[in-house]
Amino acid sequence: MGPAARAHVIAQGEVRNERSWRLMERLGMRREAHFRQCEIVKGEWADTYVYAMLAADHRNH
Repeated sequence: MGPAARAHVIAQGEVRNERSWRLMERLGMRREAHFRQCEIVKGEWADTYVYAMLAADHRNH
């Protein structure tokens, strides 16, 4: 893969998993979306946060 493949990193985590999204924030990732009731986890609908970081963001973090 070329440099463009590493220009943008995306991660997602369930809203109820606070440790997961706090880690993404500590790493300098920005919350870019909140999908409501987008997946079923343990038989219940769950919300998901989507985080992203550009290569330029990482260099400045």
